[in-house]
Amino acid sequence: MSVQLRPLTYEDLYAMPDDGLRREIIGGELIVNPAPGPGHQRVLRALFRLIDDQVQRTSMGEVFFARQ
Repeated sequence: MSVQLRPLTYEDLYAMPDDGLRREIIGGELIVNPAPGPGHQRVLRALFRLIDDQVQRTSMGEVFFARQ
């Protein structure tokens, strides 16, 4: 168990390991979220297909799941 002595900042977040966990700092507190479950991923896939099909039909560019 760790004790937070001060509100966390972007610099604190940036210094954390790149281990695949989704971390956010909200109101100075660290929030670690689990990976999305299968239901969430199915909805994301369906939305991606709809949006990507429209973008391809209209030659508007590219659609990506995540940024790098």
